[in-house]
Amino acid sequence: ARYNGYFNGNESLKRGVKRIHSNHKDDYTSILPVYKEIDLKNSNTQSYMDKAIKKGSVVIQRHSMKIRGKEYCRWIDDNYLMVGRAYFYKGDFEEAIKTFSFIINEYKKNEIRFESSLWLVRSFVEKRDFTSAKSLITELSKDRKFPEKLERQLKLISADLYLRDNDFIAAENELIRAIDLIGSNKKNLRLNYILA
Repeated sequence: ARYNGYFNGNESLKRGVKRIHSNHKDDYTSILPVYKEIDLKNSNTQSYMDKAIKKGSVVIQRHSMKIRGKEYCRWIDDNYLMVGRAYFYKGDFEEAIKTFSFIINEYKKNEIRFESSLWLVRSFVEKRDFTSAKSLITELSKDRKFPEKLERQLKLISADLYLRDNDFIAAENELIRAIDLIGSNKKNLRLNYILA
């Protein structure tokens, strides 16, 4: 479950994302997007994403051991998340939303639900469903169990949401918080440029 299906599917997903990033060209005459993943439906990475979806689906079908409502294979939730992310990067946001929603409902006591929630917000933003995205952001911000290690991602996703919704004051606040959490690296340079 881990070393064949999940590992190979995740490697394919990483290669596809790397290709998306390498094909992206920034336009410095306008506000840069927070994420380099623009126009995912036309990104020419379908084969990478299809392979990740296939690998993850095979693992889920063959290795899931659900007994009395409890999953005994610890890699099933990771494979669901990988499949959801592959749908997202493929530009199939409806399937991505279904997958992330399933993870949130199925794994309510598992930390992966928070990561899925963040990807669900990104999917809503890509579909320009800003109302659902803001509602979920508010819910995550108030949740006391929200992991500190995902706080940076939450700020980045919030900044992306507000920039796309032309709420520049809220976007500025989120960017400042994200920059504080990231420290100094290449991502921070991009965020400072957007902020300026």
